[in-house]
Amino acid sequence: MAFKKTKDDPEALSSKTVEGTQNPLQNPLFGNNEIHSHTSREALRPNVWVDSQFKVALAALYASVAVDVLVNAFTDPLHSEDTNLHLLVFCLQLMTFLGSSIIFYILLSETFLIKKALYRRVVEEFQFFFFLYPVYFFTLLVLRFYRLALVYSFYPDLAVWDQPGYYAMFCIQKLGALAYWGTLVSGANYLMWEPRLYTADSVTRLE
Repeated sequence: MAFKKTKDDPEALSSKTVEGTQNPLQNPLFGNNEIHSHTSREALRPNVWVDSQFKVALAALYASVAVDVLVNAFTDPLHSEDTNLHLLVFCLQLMTFLGSSIIFYILLSETFLIKKALYRRVVEEFQFFFFLYPVYFFTLLVLRFYRLALVYSFYPDLAVWDQPGYYAMFCIQKLGALAYWGTLVSGANYLMWEPRLYTADSVTRLE
C-alpha cells in the first residue's frame, strides 16, 4: 500500500513540497525571521507566512461557524407554528453546515498528505473532526425532521417539547454541535499553525 511504503520509508518522498502546488505556509524553516513589508503575504507569527487566499478561506470558515451558532441559538426554540419558517431554518442550517465542511476540505486539500493521497494519515491527524462530523449531521437531521413532522401534524408549540424523546434529543444535538464547532475551529487553526503539514515531514507522526 502507498501509505505503508511512505510510513516505513519517509525518504521515498524526497520532495519537501508538492510540485505545482502553492504552499499556504511559507518559510517553515526556523531561524529566518525577516519580514518583507512589500509582499502580498502577511506574517501571523515569525517564520510562518500565509497566503491572502488562505486567510480568506479561513475567515469564511469562521463566519460560517458563527452563522451556524446563531441559527442554532435563536431559531431552534422557535415559538412559531409556521411550517414554512421551520423549513427555511432547516435549509439554512444545512447550508451553513455544508459550507463550513466544504471550506474546511478546501483548506485541508492544500496539505502534503492530501496531495499524496494519504487519506488514512489525514484521518489519523483529524480523527475528532471525522468522528464528530457525521454525529453532528445525523443529530441535526433527526431533530429537525422530528420537529417538522410535529409541526406538519399541527402540534402546538409548547406541546412539541412534551413529545417522547424530543427534549433529550434537543440536548444531545446541542452538545454534539458544541463539540463539532470546537473541533472544526481547532482543526482550522492546526492547519494554519503547523508548517510540517505542508512538507514530507507530515508522513511521520507530528509530535
